[in-house]
Amino acid sequence: MAFLGSDAKKQLFAEREALGQTISLNGTPYTVIGVMKPKEQNSSYDGADVRKIFIPSIDAPRFPNKPPAIEHSVDRFARRALVAGDAS
Repeated sequence: MAFLGSDAKKQLFAEREALGQTISLNGTPYTVIGVMKPKEQNSSYDGADVRKIFIPSIDAPRFPNKPPAIEHSVDRFARRALVAGDAS
């Protein structure tokens, strides 16, 4: 499963439908389950959320941080633990 930021969706799919499509990250396929609405953002971990692809954190070991980063490669993960009943 993957959730795309609105700018990431535009870069990958332009005006085509993204929901249900498959993207490949580091050779691993992910089905797009959602696209973020465009939003304004005044703080971030490393860039605007709309430019990111969100995947399950269980897949983090598949994307090791190997500095220096290669352009257009995955080199950082921001992680958030979900608690049962957490709707945010």
